Amino acid sequence: MEQKAQEALITLLVNQNPYIDAGFDAFSILDLLLNTSTDDIFAVIKNHRSSLIPVVTNNIPQFSTADEIFSVLRVVIDSGIEDLSYEKIGYYLCDKGAKVGAQVKYGENHYKLAAQLGLVTSAKPFIATDIGLAFYLTENAVKRQTFKKYLALRIPIIQQALLLAEISTVNMSSLMCQYLSQSTMLRRRSNVRELLQYIMDIADVPMQRRLNNIVWG
Repeated sequence: MEQKAQEALITLLVNQNPYIDAGFDAFSILDLLLNTSTDDIFAVIKNHRSSLIPVVTNNIPQFSTADEIFSVLRVVIDSGIEDLSYEKIGYYLCDKGAKVGAQVKYGENHYKLAAQLGLVTSAKPFIATDIGLAFYLTENAVKRQTFKKYLALRIPIIQQALLLAEISTVNMSSLMCQYLSQSTMLRRRSNVRELLQYIMDIADVPMQRRLNNIVWG
């Protein structure tokens, strides 16, 4: 892998900066992901494991449907609203008549997922990143879905599970319970399983072996 490409992947997957500055524009970064094997991507994560964002309670994803990230981007990019909040985002995403509390939670969960995938900023002002704008402007829906699957490799609990799974079997429920209560783990379990399936969908054989080492107790 060329040095500039490796630097770009480090920025995207390890440092998780919202903007890439390694000789690649955002469209090129997304194409770089598509053209890099998951094993090579994992090597970047493994070689910089000491610099990875740590797993904490708040960065274990919780969402209703991951496809809402496109709706989040539509609100952020096209609404023209300044000083967006979780409530305002949730207002556009939720069904009419949803209570304010439900709008806030729904907007927060799906905005945070989009942020973990690198598509929007994690802190205010809530705006799209260069990667997010490139994702949004990609007209091919299948290609967008594939981008989303690669970007799941940014998520800390996914990164740590894959690192552990390289050397032994990982009980994912137990791993999640290191950061969450049992009841919260049960609510978020399906989300983490879905994200792991995204990676299985794009995995080469070595990555498939790691994923097969992840079990649910």
